[in-house]
Amino acid sequence: MSDVASPSQSSVLEIAATIATAWMAVGFAPQLIRNRPLRRQVTWAAWICIGLLYLGPIDGAAAFLDAIAVTFETFRLSVLPLLKGAKVTGMLCPGARRVLRILVGRLTRSEDISPSGMADRPQPGRAQRGSNRPKGMRR
Repeated sequence: MSDVASPSQSSVLEIAATIATAWMAVGFAPQLIRNRPLRRQVTWAAWICIGLLYLGPIDGAAAFLDAIAVTFETFRLSVLPLLKGAKVTGMLCPGARRVLRILVGRLTRSEDISPSGMADRPQPGRAQRGSNRPKGMRR
């Protein structure tokens, strides 16, 4: 970009492109969350993180969150790792749910696999399809 524009114009364009990218990411990512209150919280948290990142005090905020801690003898529990863990869990759970839905869909469409390994064999004490039971009786 520095070949086309002067250094000051280049930095302004870079900042504008970064802000536009952040705006699109914060606008698009929460749409994947169906729960409206959770979506609002994620949007607010994303804007706060982006604001801290661009204004510069992100290191101070991280140090503050790390300072809020409870110590149990040799174990120290801080707010910062809890927030990081919640973020990672929040990102991995929807992905795992999507993978599970895909796998379940493939398994249900598969003709080679029955819901149970015993489904094709007669079960003792259970009436089989096509048996001579009265019409009004249910399984």
